[in-house]
Amino acid sequence: FFIKPLQIPNTKSQKWLVIIIYRSKVQRAAREMGKKAFKKRLEEIKMSEYDAERYNSFVQSVSKQISSLKQLAAGLEAKQGDRVWLKNQTDGELDDAKL
Repeated sequence: FFIKPLQIPNTKSQKWLVIIIYRSKVQRAAREMGKKAFKKRLEEIKMSEYDAERYNSFVQSVSKQISSLKQLAAGLEAKQGDRVWLKNQTDGELDDAKL
């Protein structure tokens, strides 16, 4: 990808036009690079584009459930760390072994 040097624009509108042209060329090049990287990754994992589309549709259909399960698991892990029984404590939580 190569950008040809242009003459320096004289007016403000010409400057904006040059910026827009360069931005569109950069965006197009980035999009092409992304597509190539995606195809390369699909080849690495031996997946076709059709399989990737199907996989994405399945993931999108259950994404809300996945996020709620992740939140539930994180909450349970946090509670598990909070409720650790400490033995032989004189104050705070009671020791079940001494009751």
